[in-house]
Amino acid sequence: MPYFIERHLLYNPDDIQYPALQKHTKYLMNITNTSKVETKSSNQSANTFVLETDKSIENYNSTEVLNTSKASINLELVGNRTLTHMGEQSTWFSVRSTSNTTHSYTIQSTKALNGTVFGPLYLSKTIVLACSKNDKLTHSLVTYWRGHCLVPNLSSKALLLVDSFPSHANPEVDKDLKNFEYRVIPPKTTSFIQLQPLDIYYNRQYKMIPRRVYDHVRVGEIDINLVERNNIITLQPLVHS
Repeated sequence: MPYFIERHLLYNPDDIQYPALQKHTKYLMNITNTSKVETKSSNQSANTFVLETDKSIENYNSTEVLNTSKASINLELVGNRTLTHMGEQSTWFSVRSTSNTTHSYTIQSTKALNGTVFGPLYLSKTIVLACSKNDKLTHSLVTYWRGHCLVPNLSSKALLLVDSFPSHANPEVDKDLKNFEYRVIPPKTTSFIQLQPLDIYYNRQYKMIPRRVYDHVRVGEIDINLVERNNIITLQPLVHS
């Protein structure tokens, strides 16, 4: 029985007879049991994937095992922490446009098992740029990434680990490629699996760098609009390198 219902009945034991409370309790118990089953299933999927992938990794060196993942970055980045006076009820940020703090673009990085960055950033010489109507990584964009970021930088055999995002889990990625293995990380298992370093370690730290640049421009009142496309294209290679 959920804790808050147990606590309520501790002080109001007669309420157990009400049908509404019984129905609500049964509903919450079903949700709790379903969540436990899903967690157990995800844990099993993660363990199976790790065991199978560990065997595959034995056939590759640390530069040939790759992980790629997308990350969304808001057009205008705002820090979520600040210093203020004790007792102040509201703290305000200054931004060029509130809509830019909710609209985003997508980048996709690739890292090798030895920790080095593989190939260019997908967003050119150090960066590959693709345009779309929104920030979603579609099937066609993944195919474009394959042809311009992945294939040109493969020098030998490779094992690519990707998440279960539909556009990533695409059989076309390894079509016609020799000495290339492609494995999809099971859904809802990121927290169980250490084989996805981009999601667990890299992307969060990556976003901190452009956020500091935005804060520096904002605090210093520097006359530059980092939201403009050319400035984004200039900034991202610097962060990526």
